[in-house]
Amino acid sequence: VDPVATVYAMSVVFGWTVRPKTADELRRTWTPLEFLSRFTDAELEDIESRRITDAGVRTFYRTASFAQEVVSDDPRTVAGMDYLQSIGVLTASRKDQILNG
Repeated sequence: VDPVATVYAMSVVFGWTVRPKTADELRRTWTPLEFLSRFTDAELEDIESRRITDAGVRTFYRTASFAQEVVSDDPRTVAGMDYLQSIGVLTASRKDQILNG
């Protein structure tokens, strides 16, 4: 929201315009614990069981667990979440809720 002032001959009218958020404003960051806490217990159990045999899940979990921070638009985060969606751990709406909710 940006302030706007319009000057007329005898008065000034103040108002607001709404602009789309920038990428920086949409970006979210979490500690590994905060990020993994966004998943339900059932989702985490599914991830835990799959990481034993699935290298993609294992890499995502390891990266998310040991990162200093998890960033919502980091290519590794996006790729990992897309992978979890592709194998049925998450739905598209659930992925969006975790990353943007």
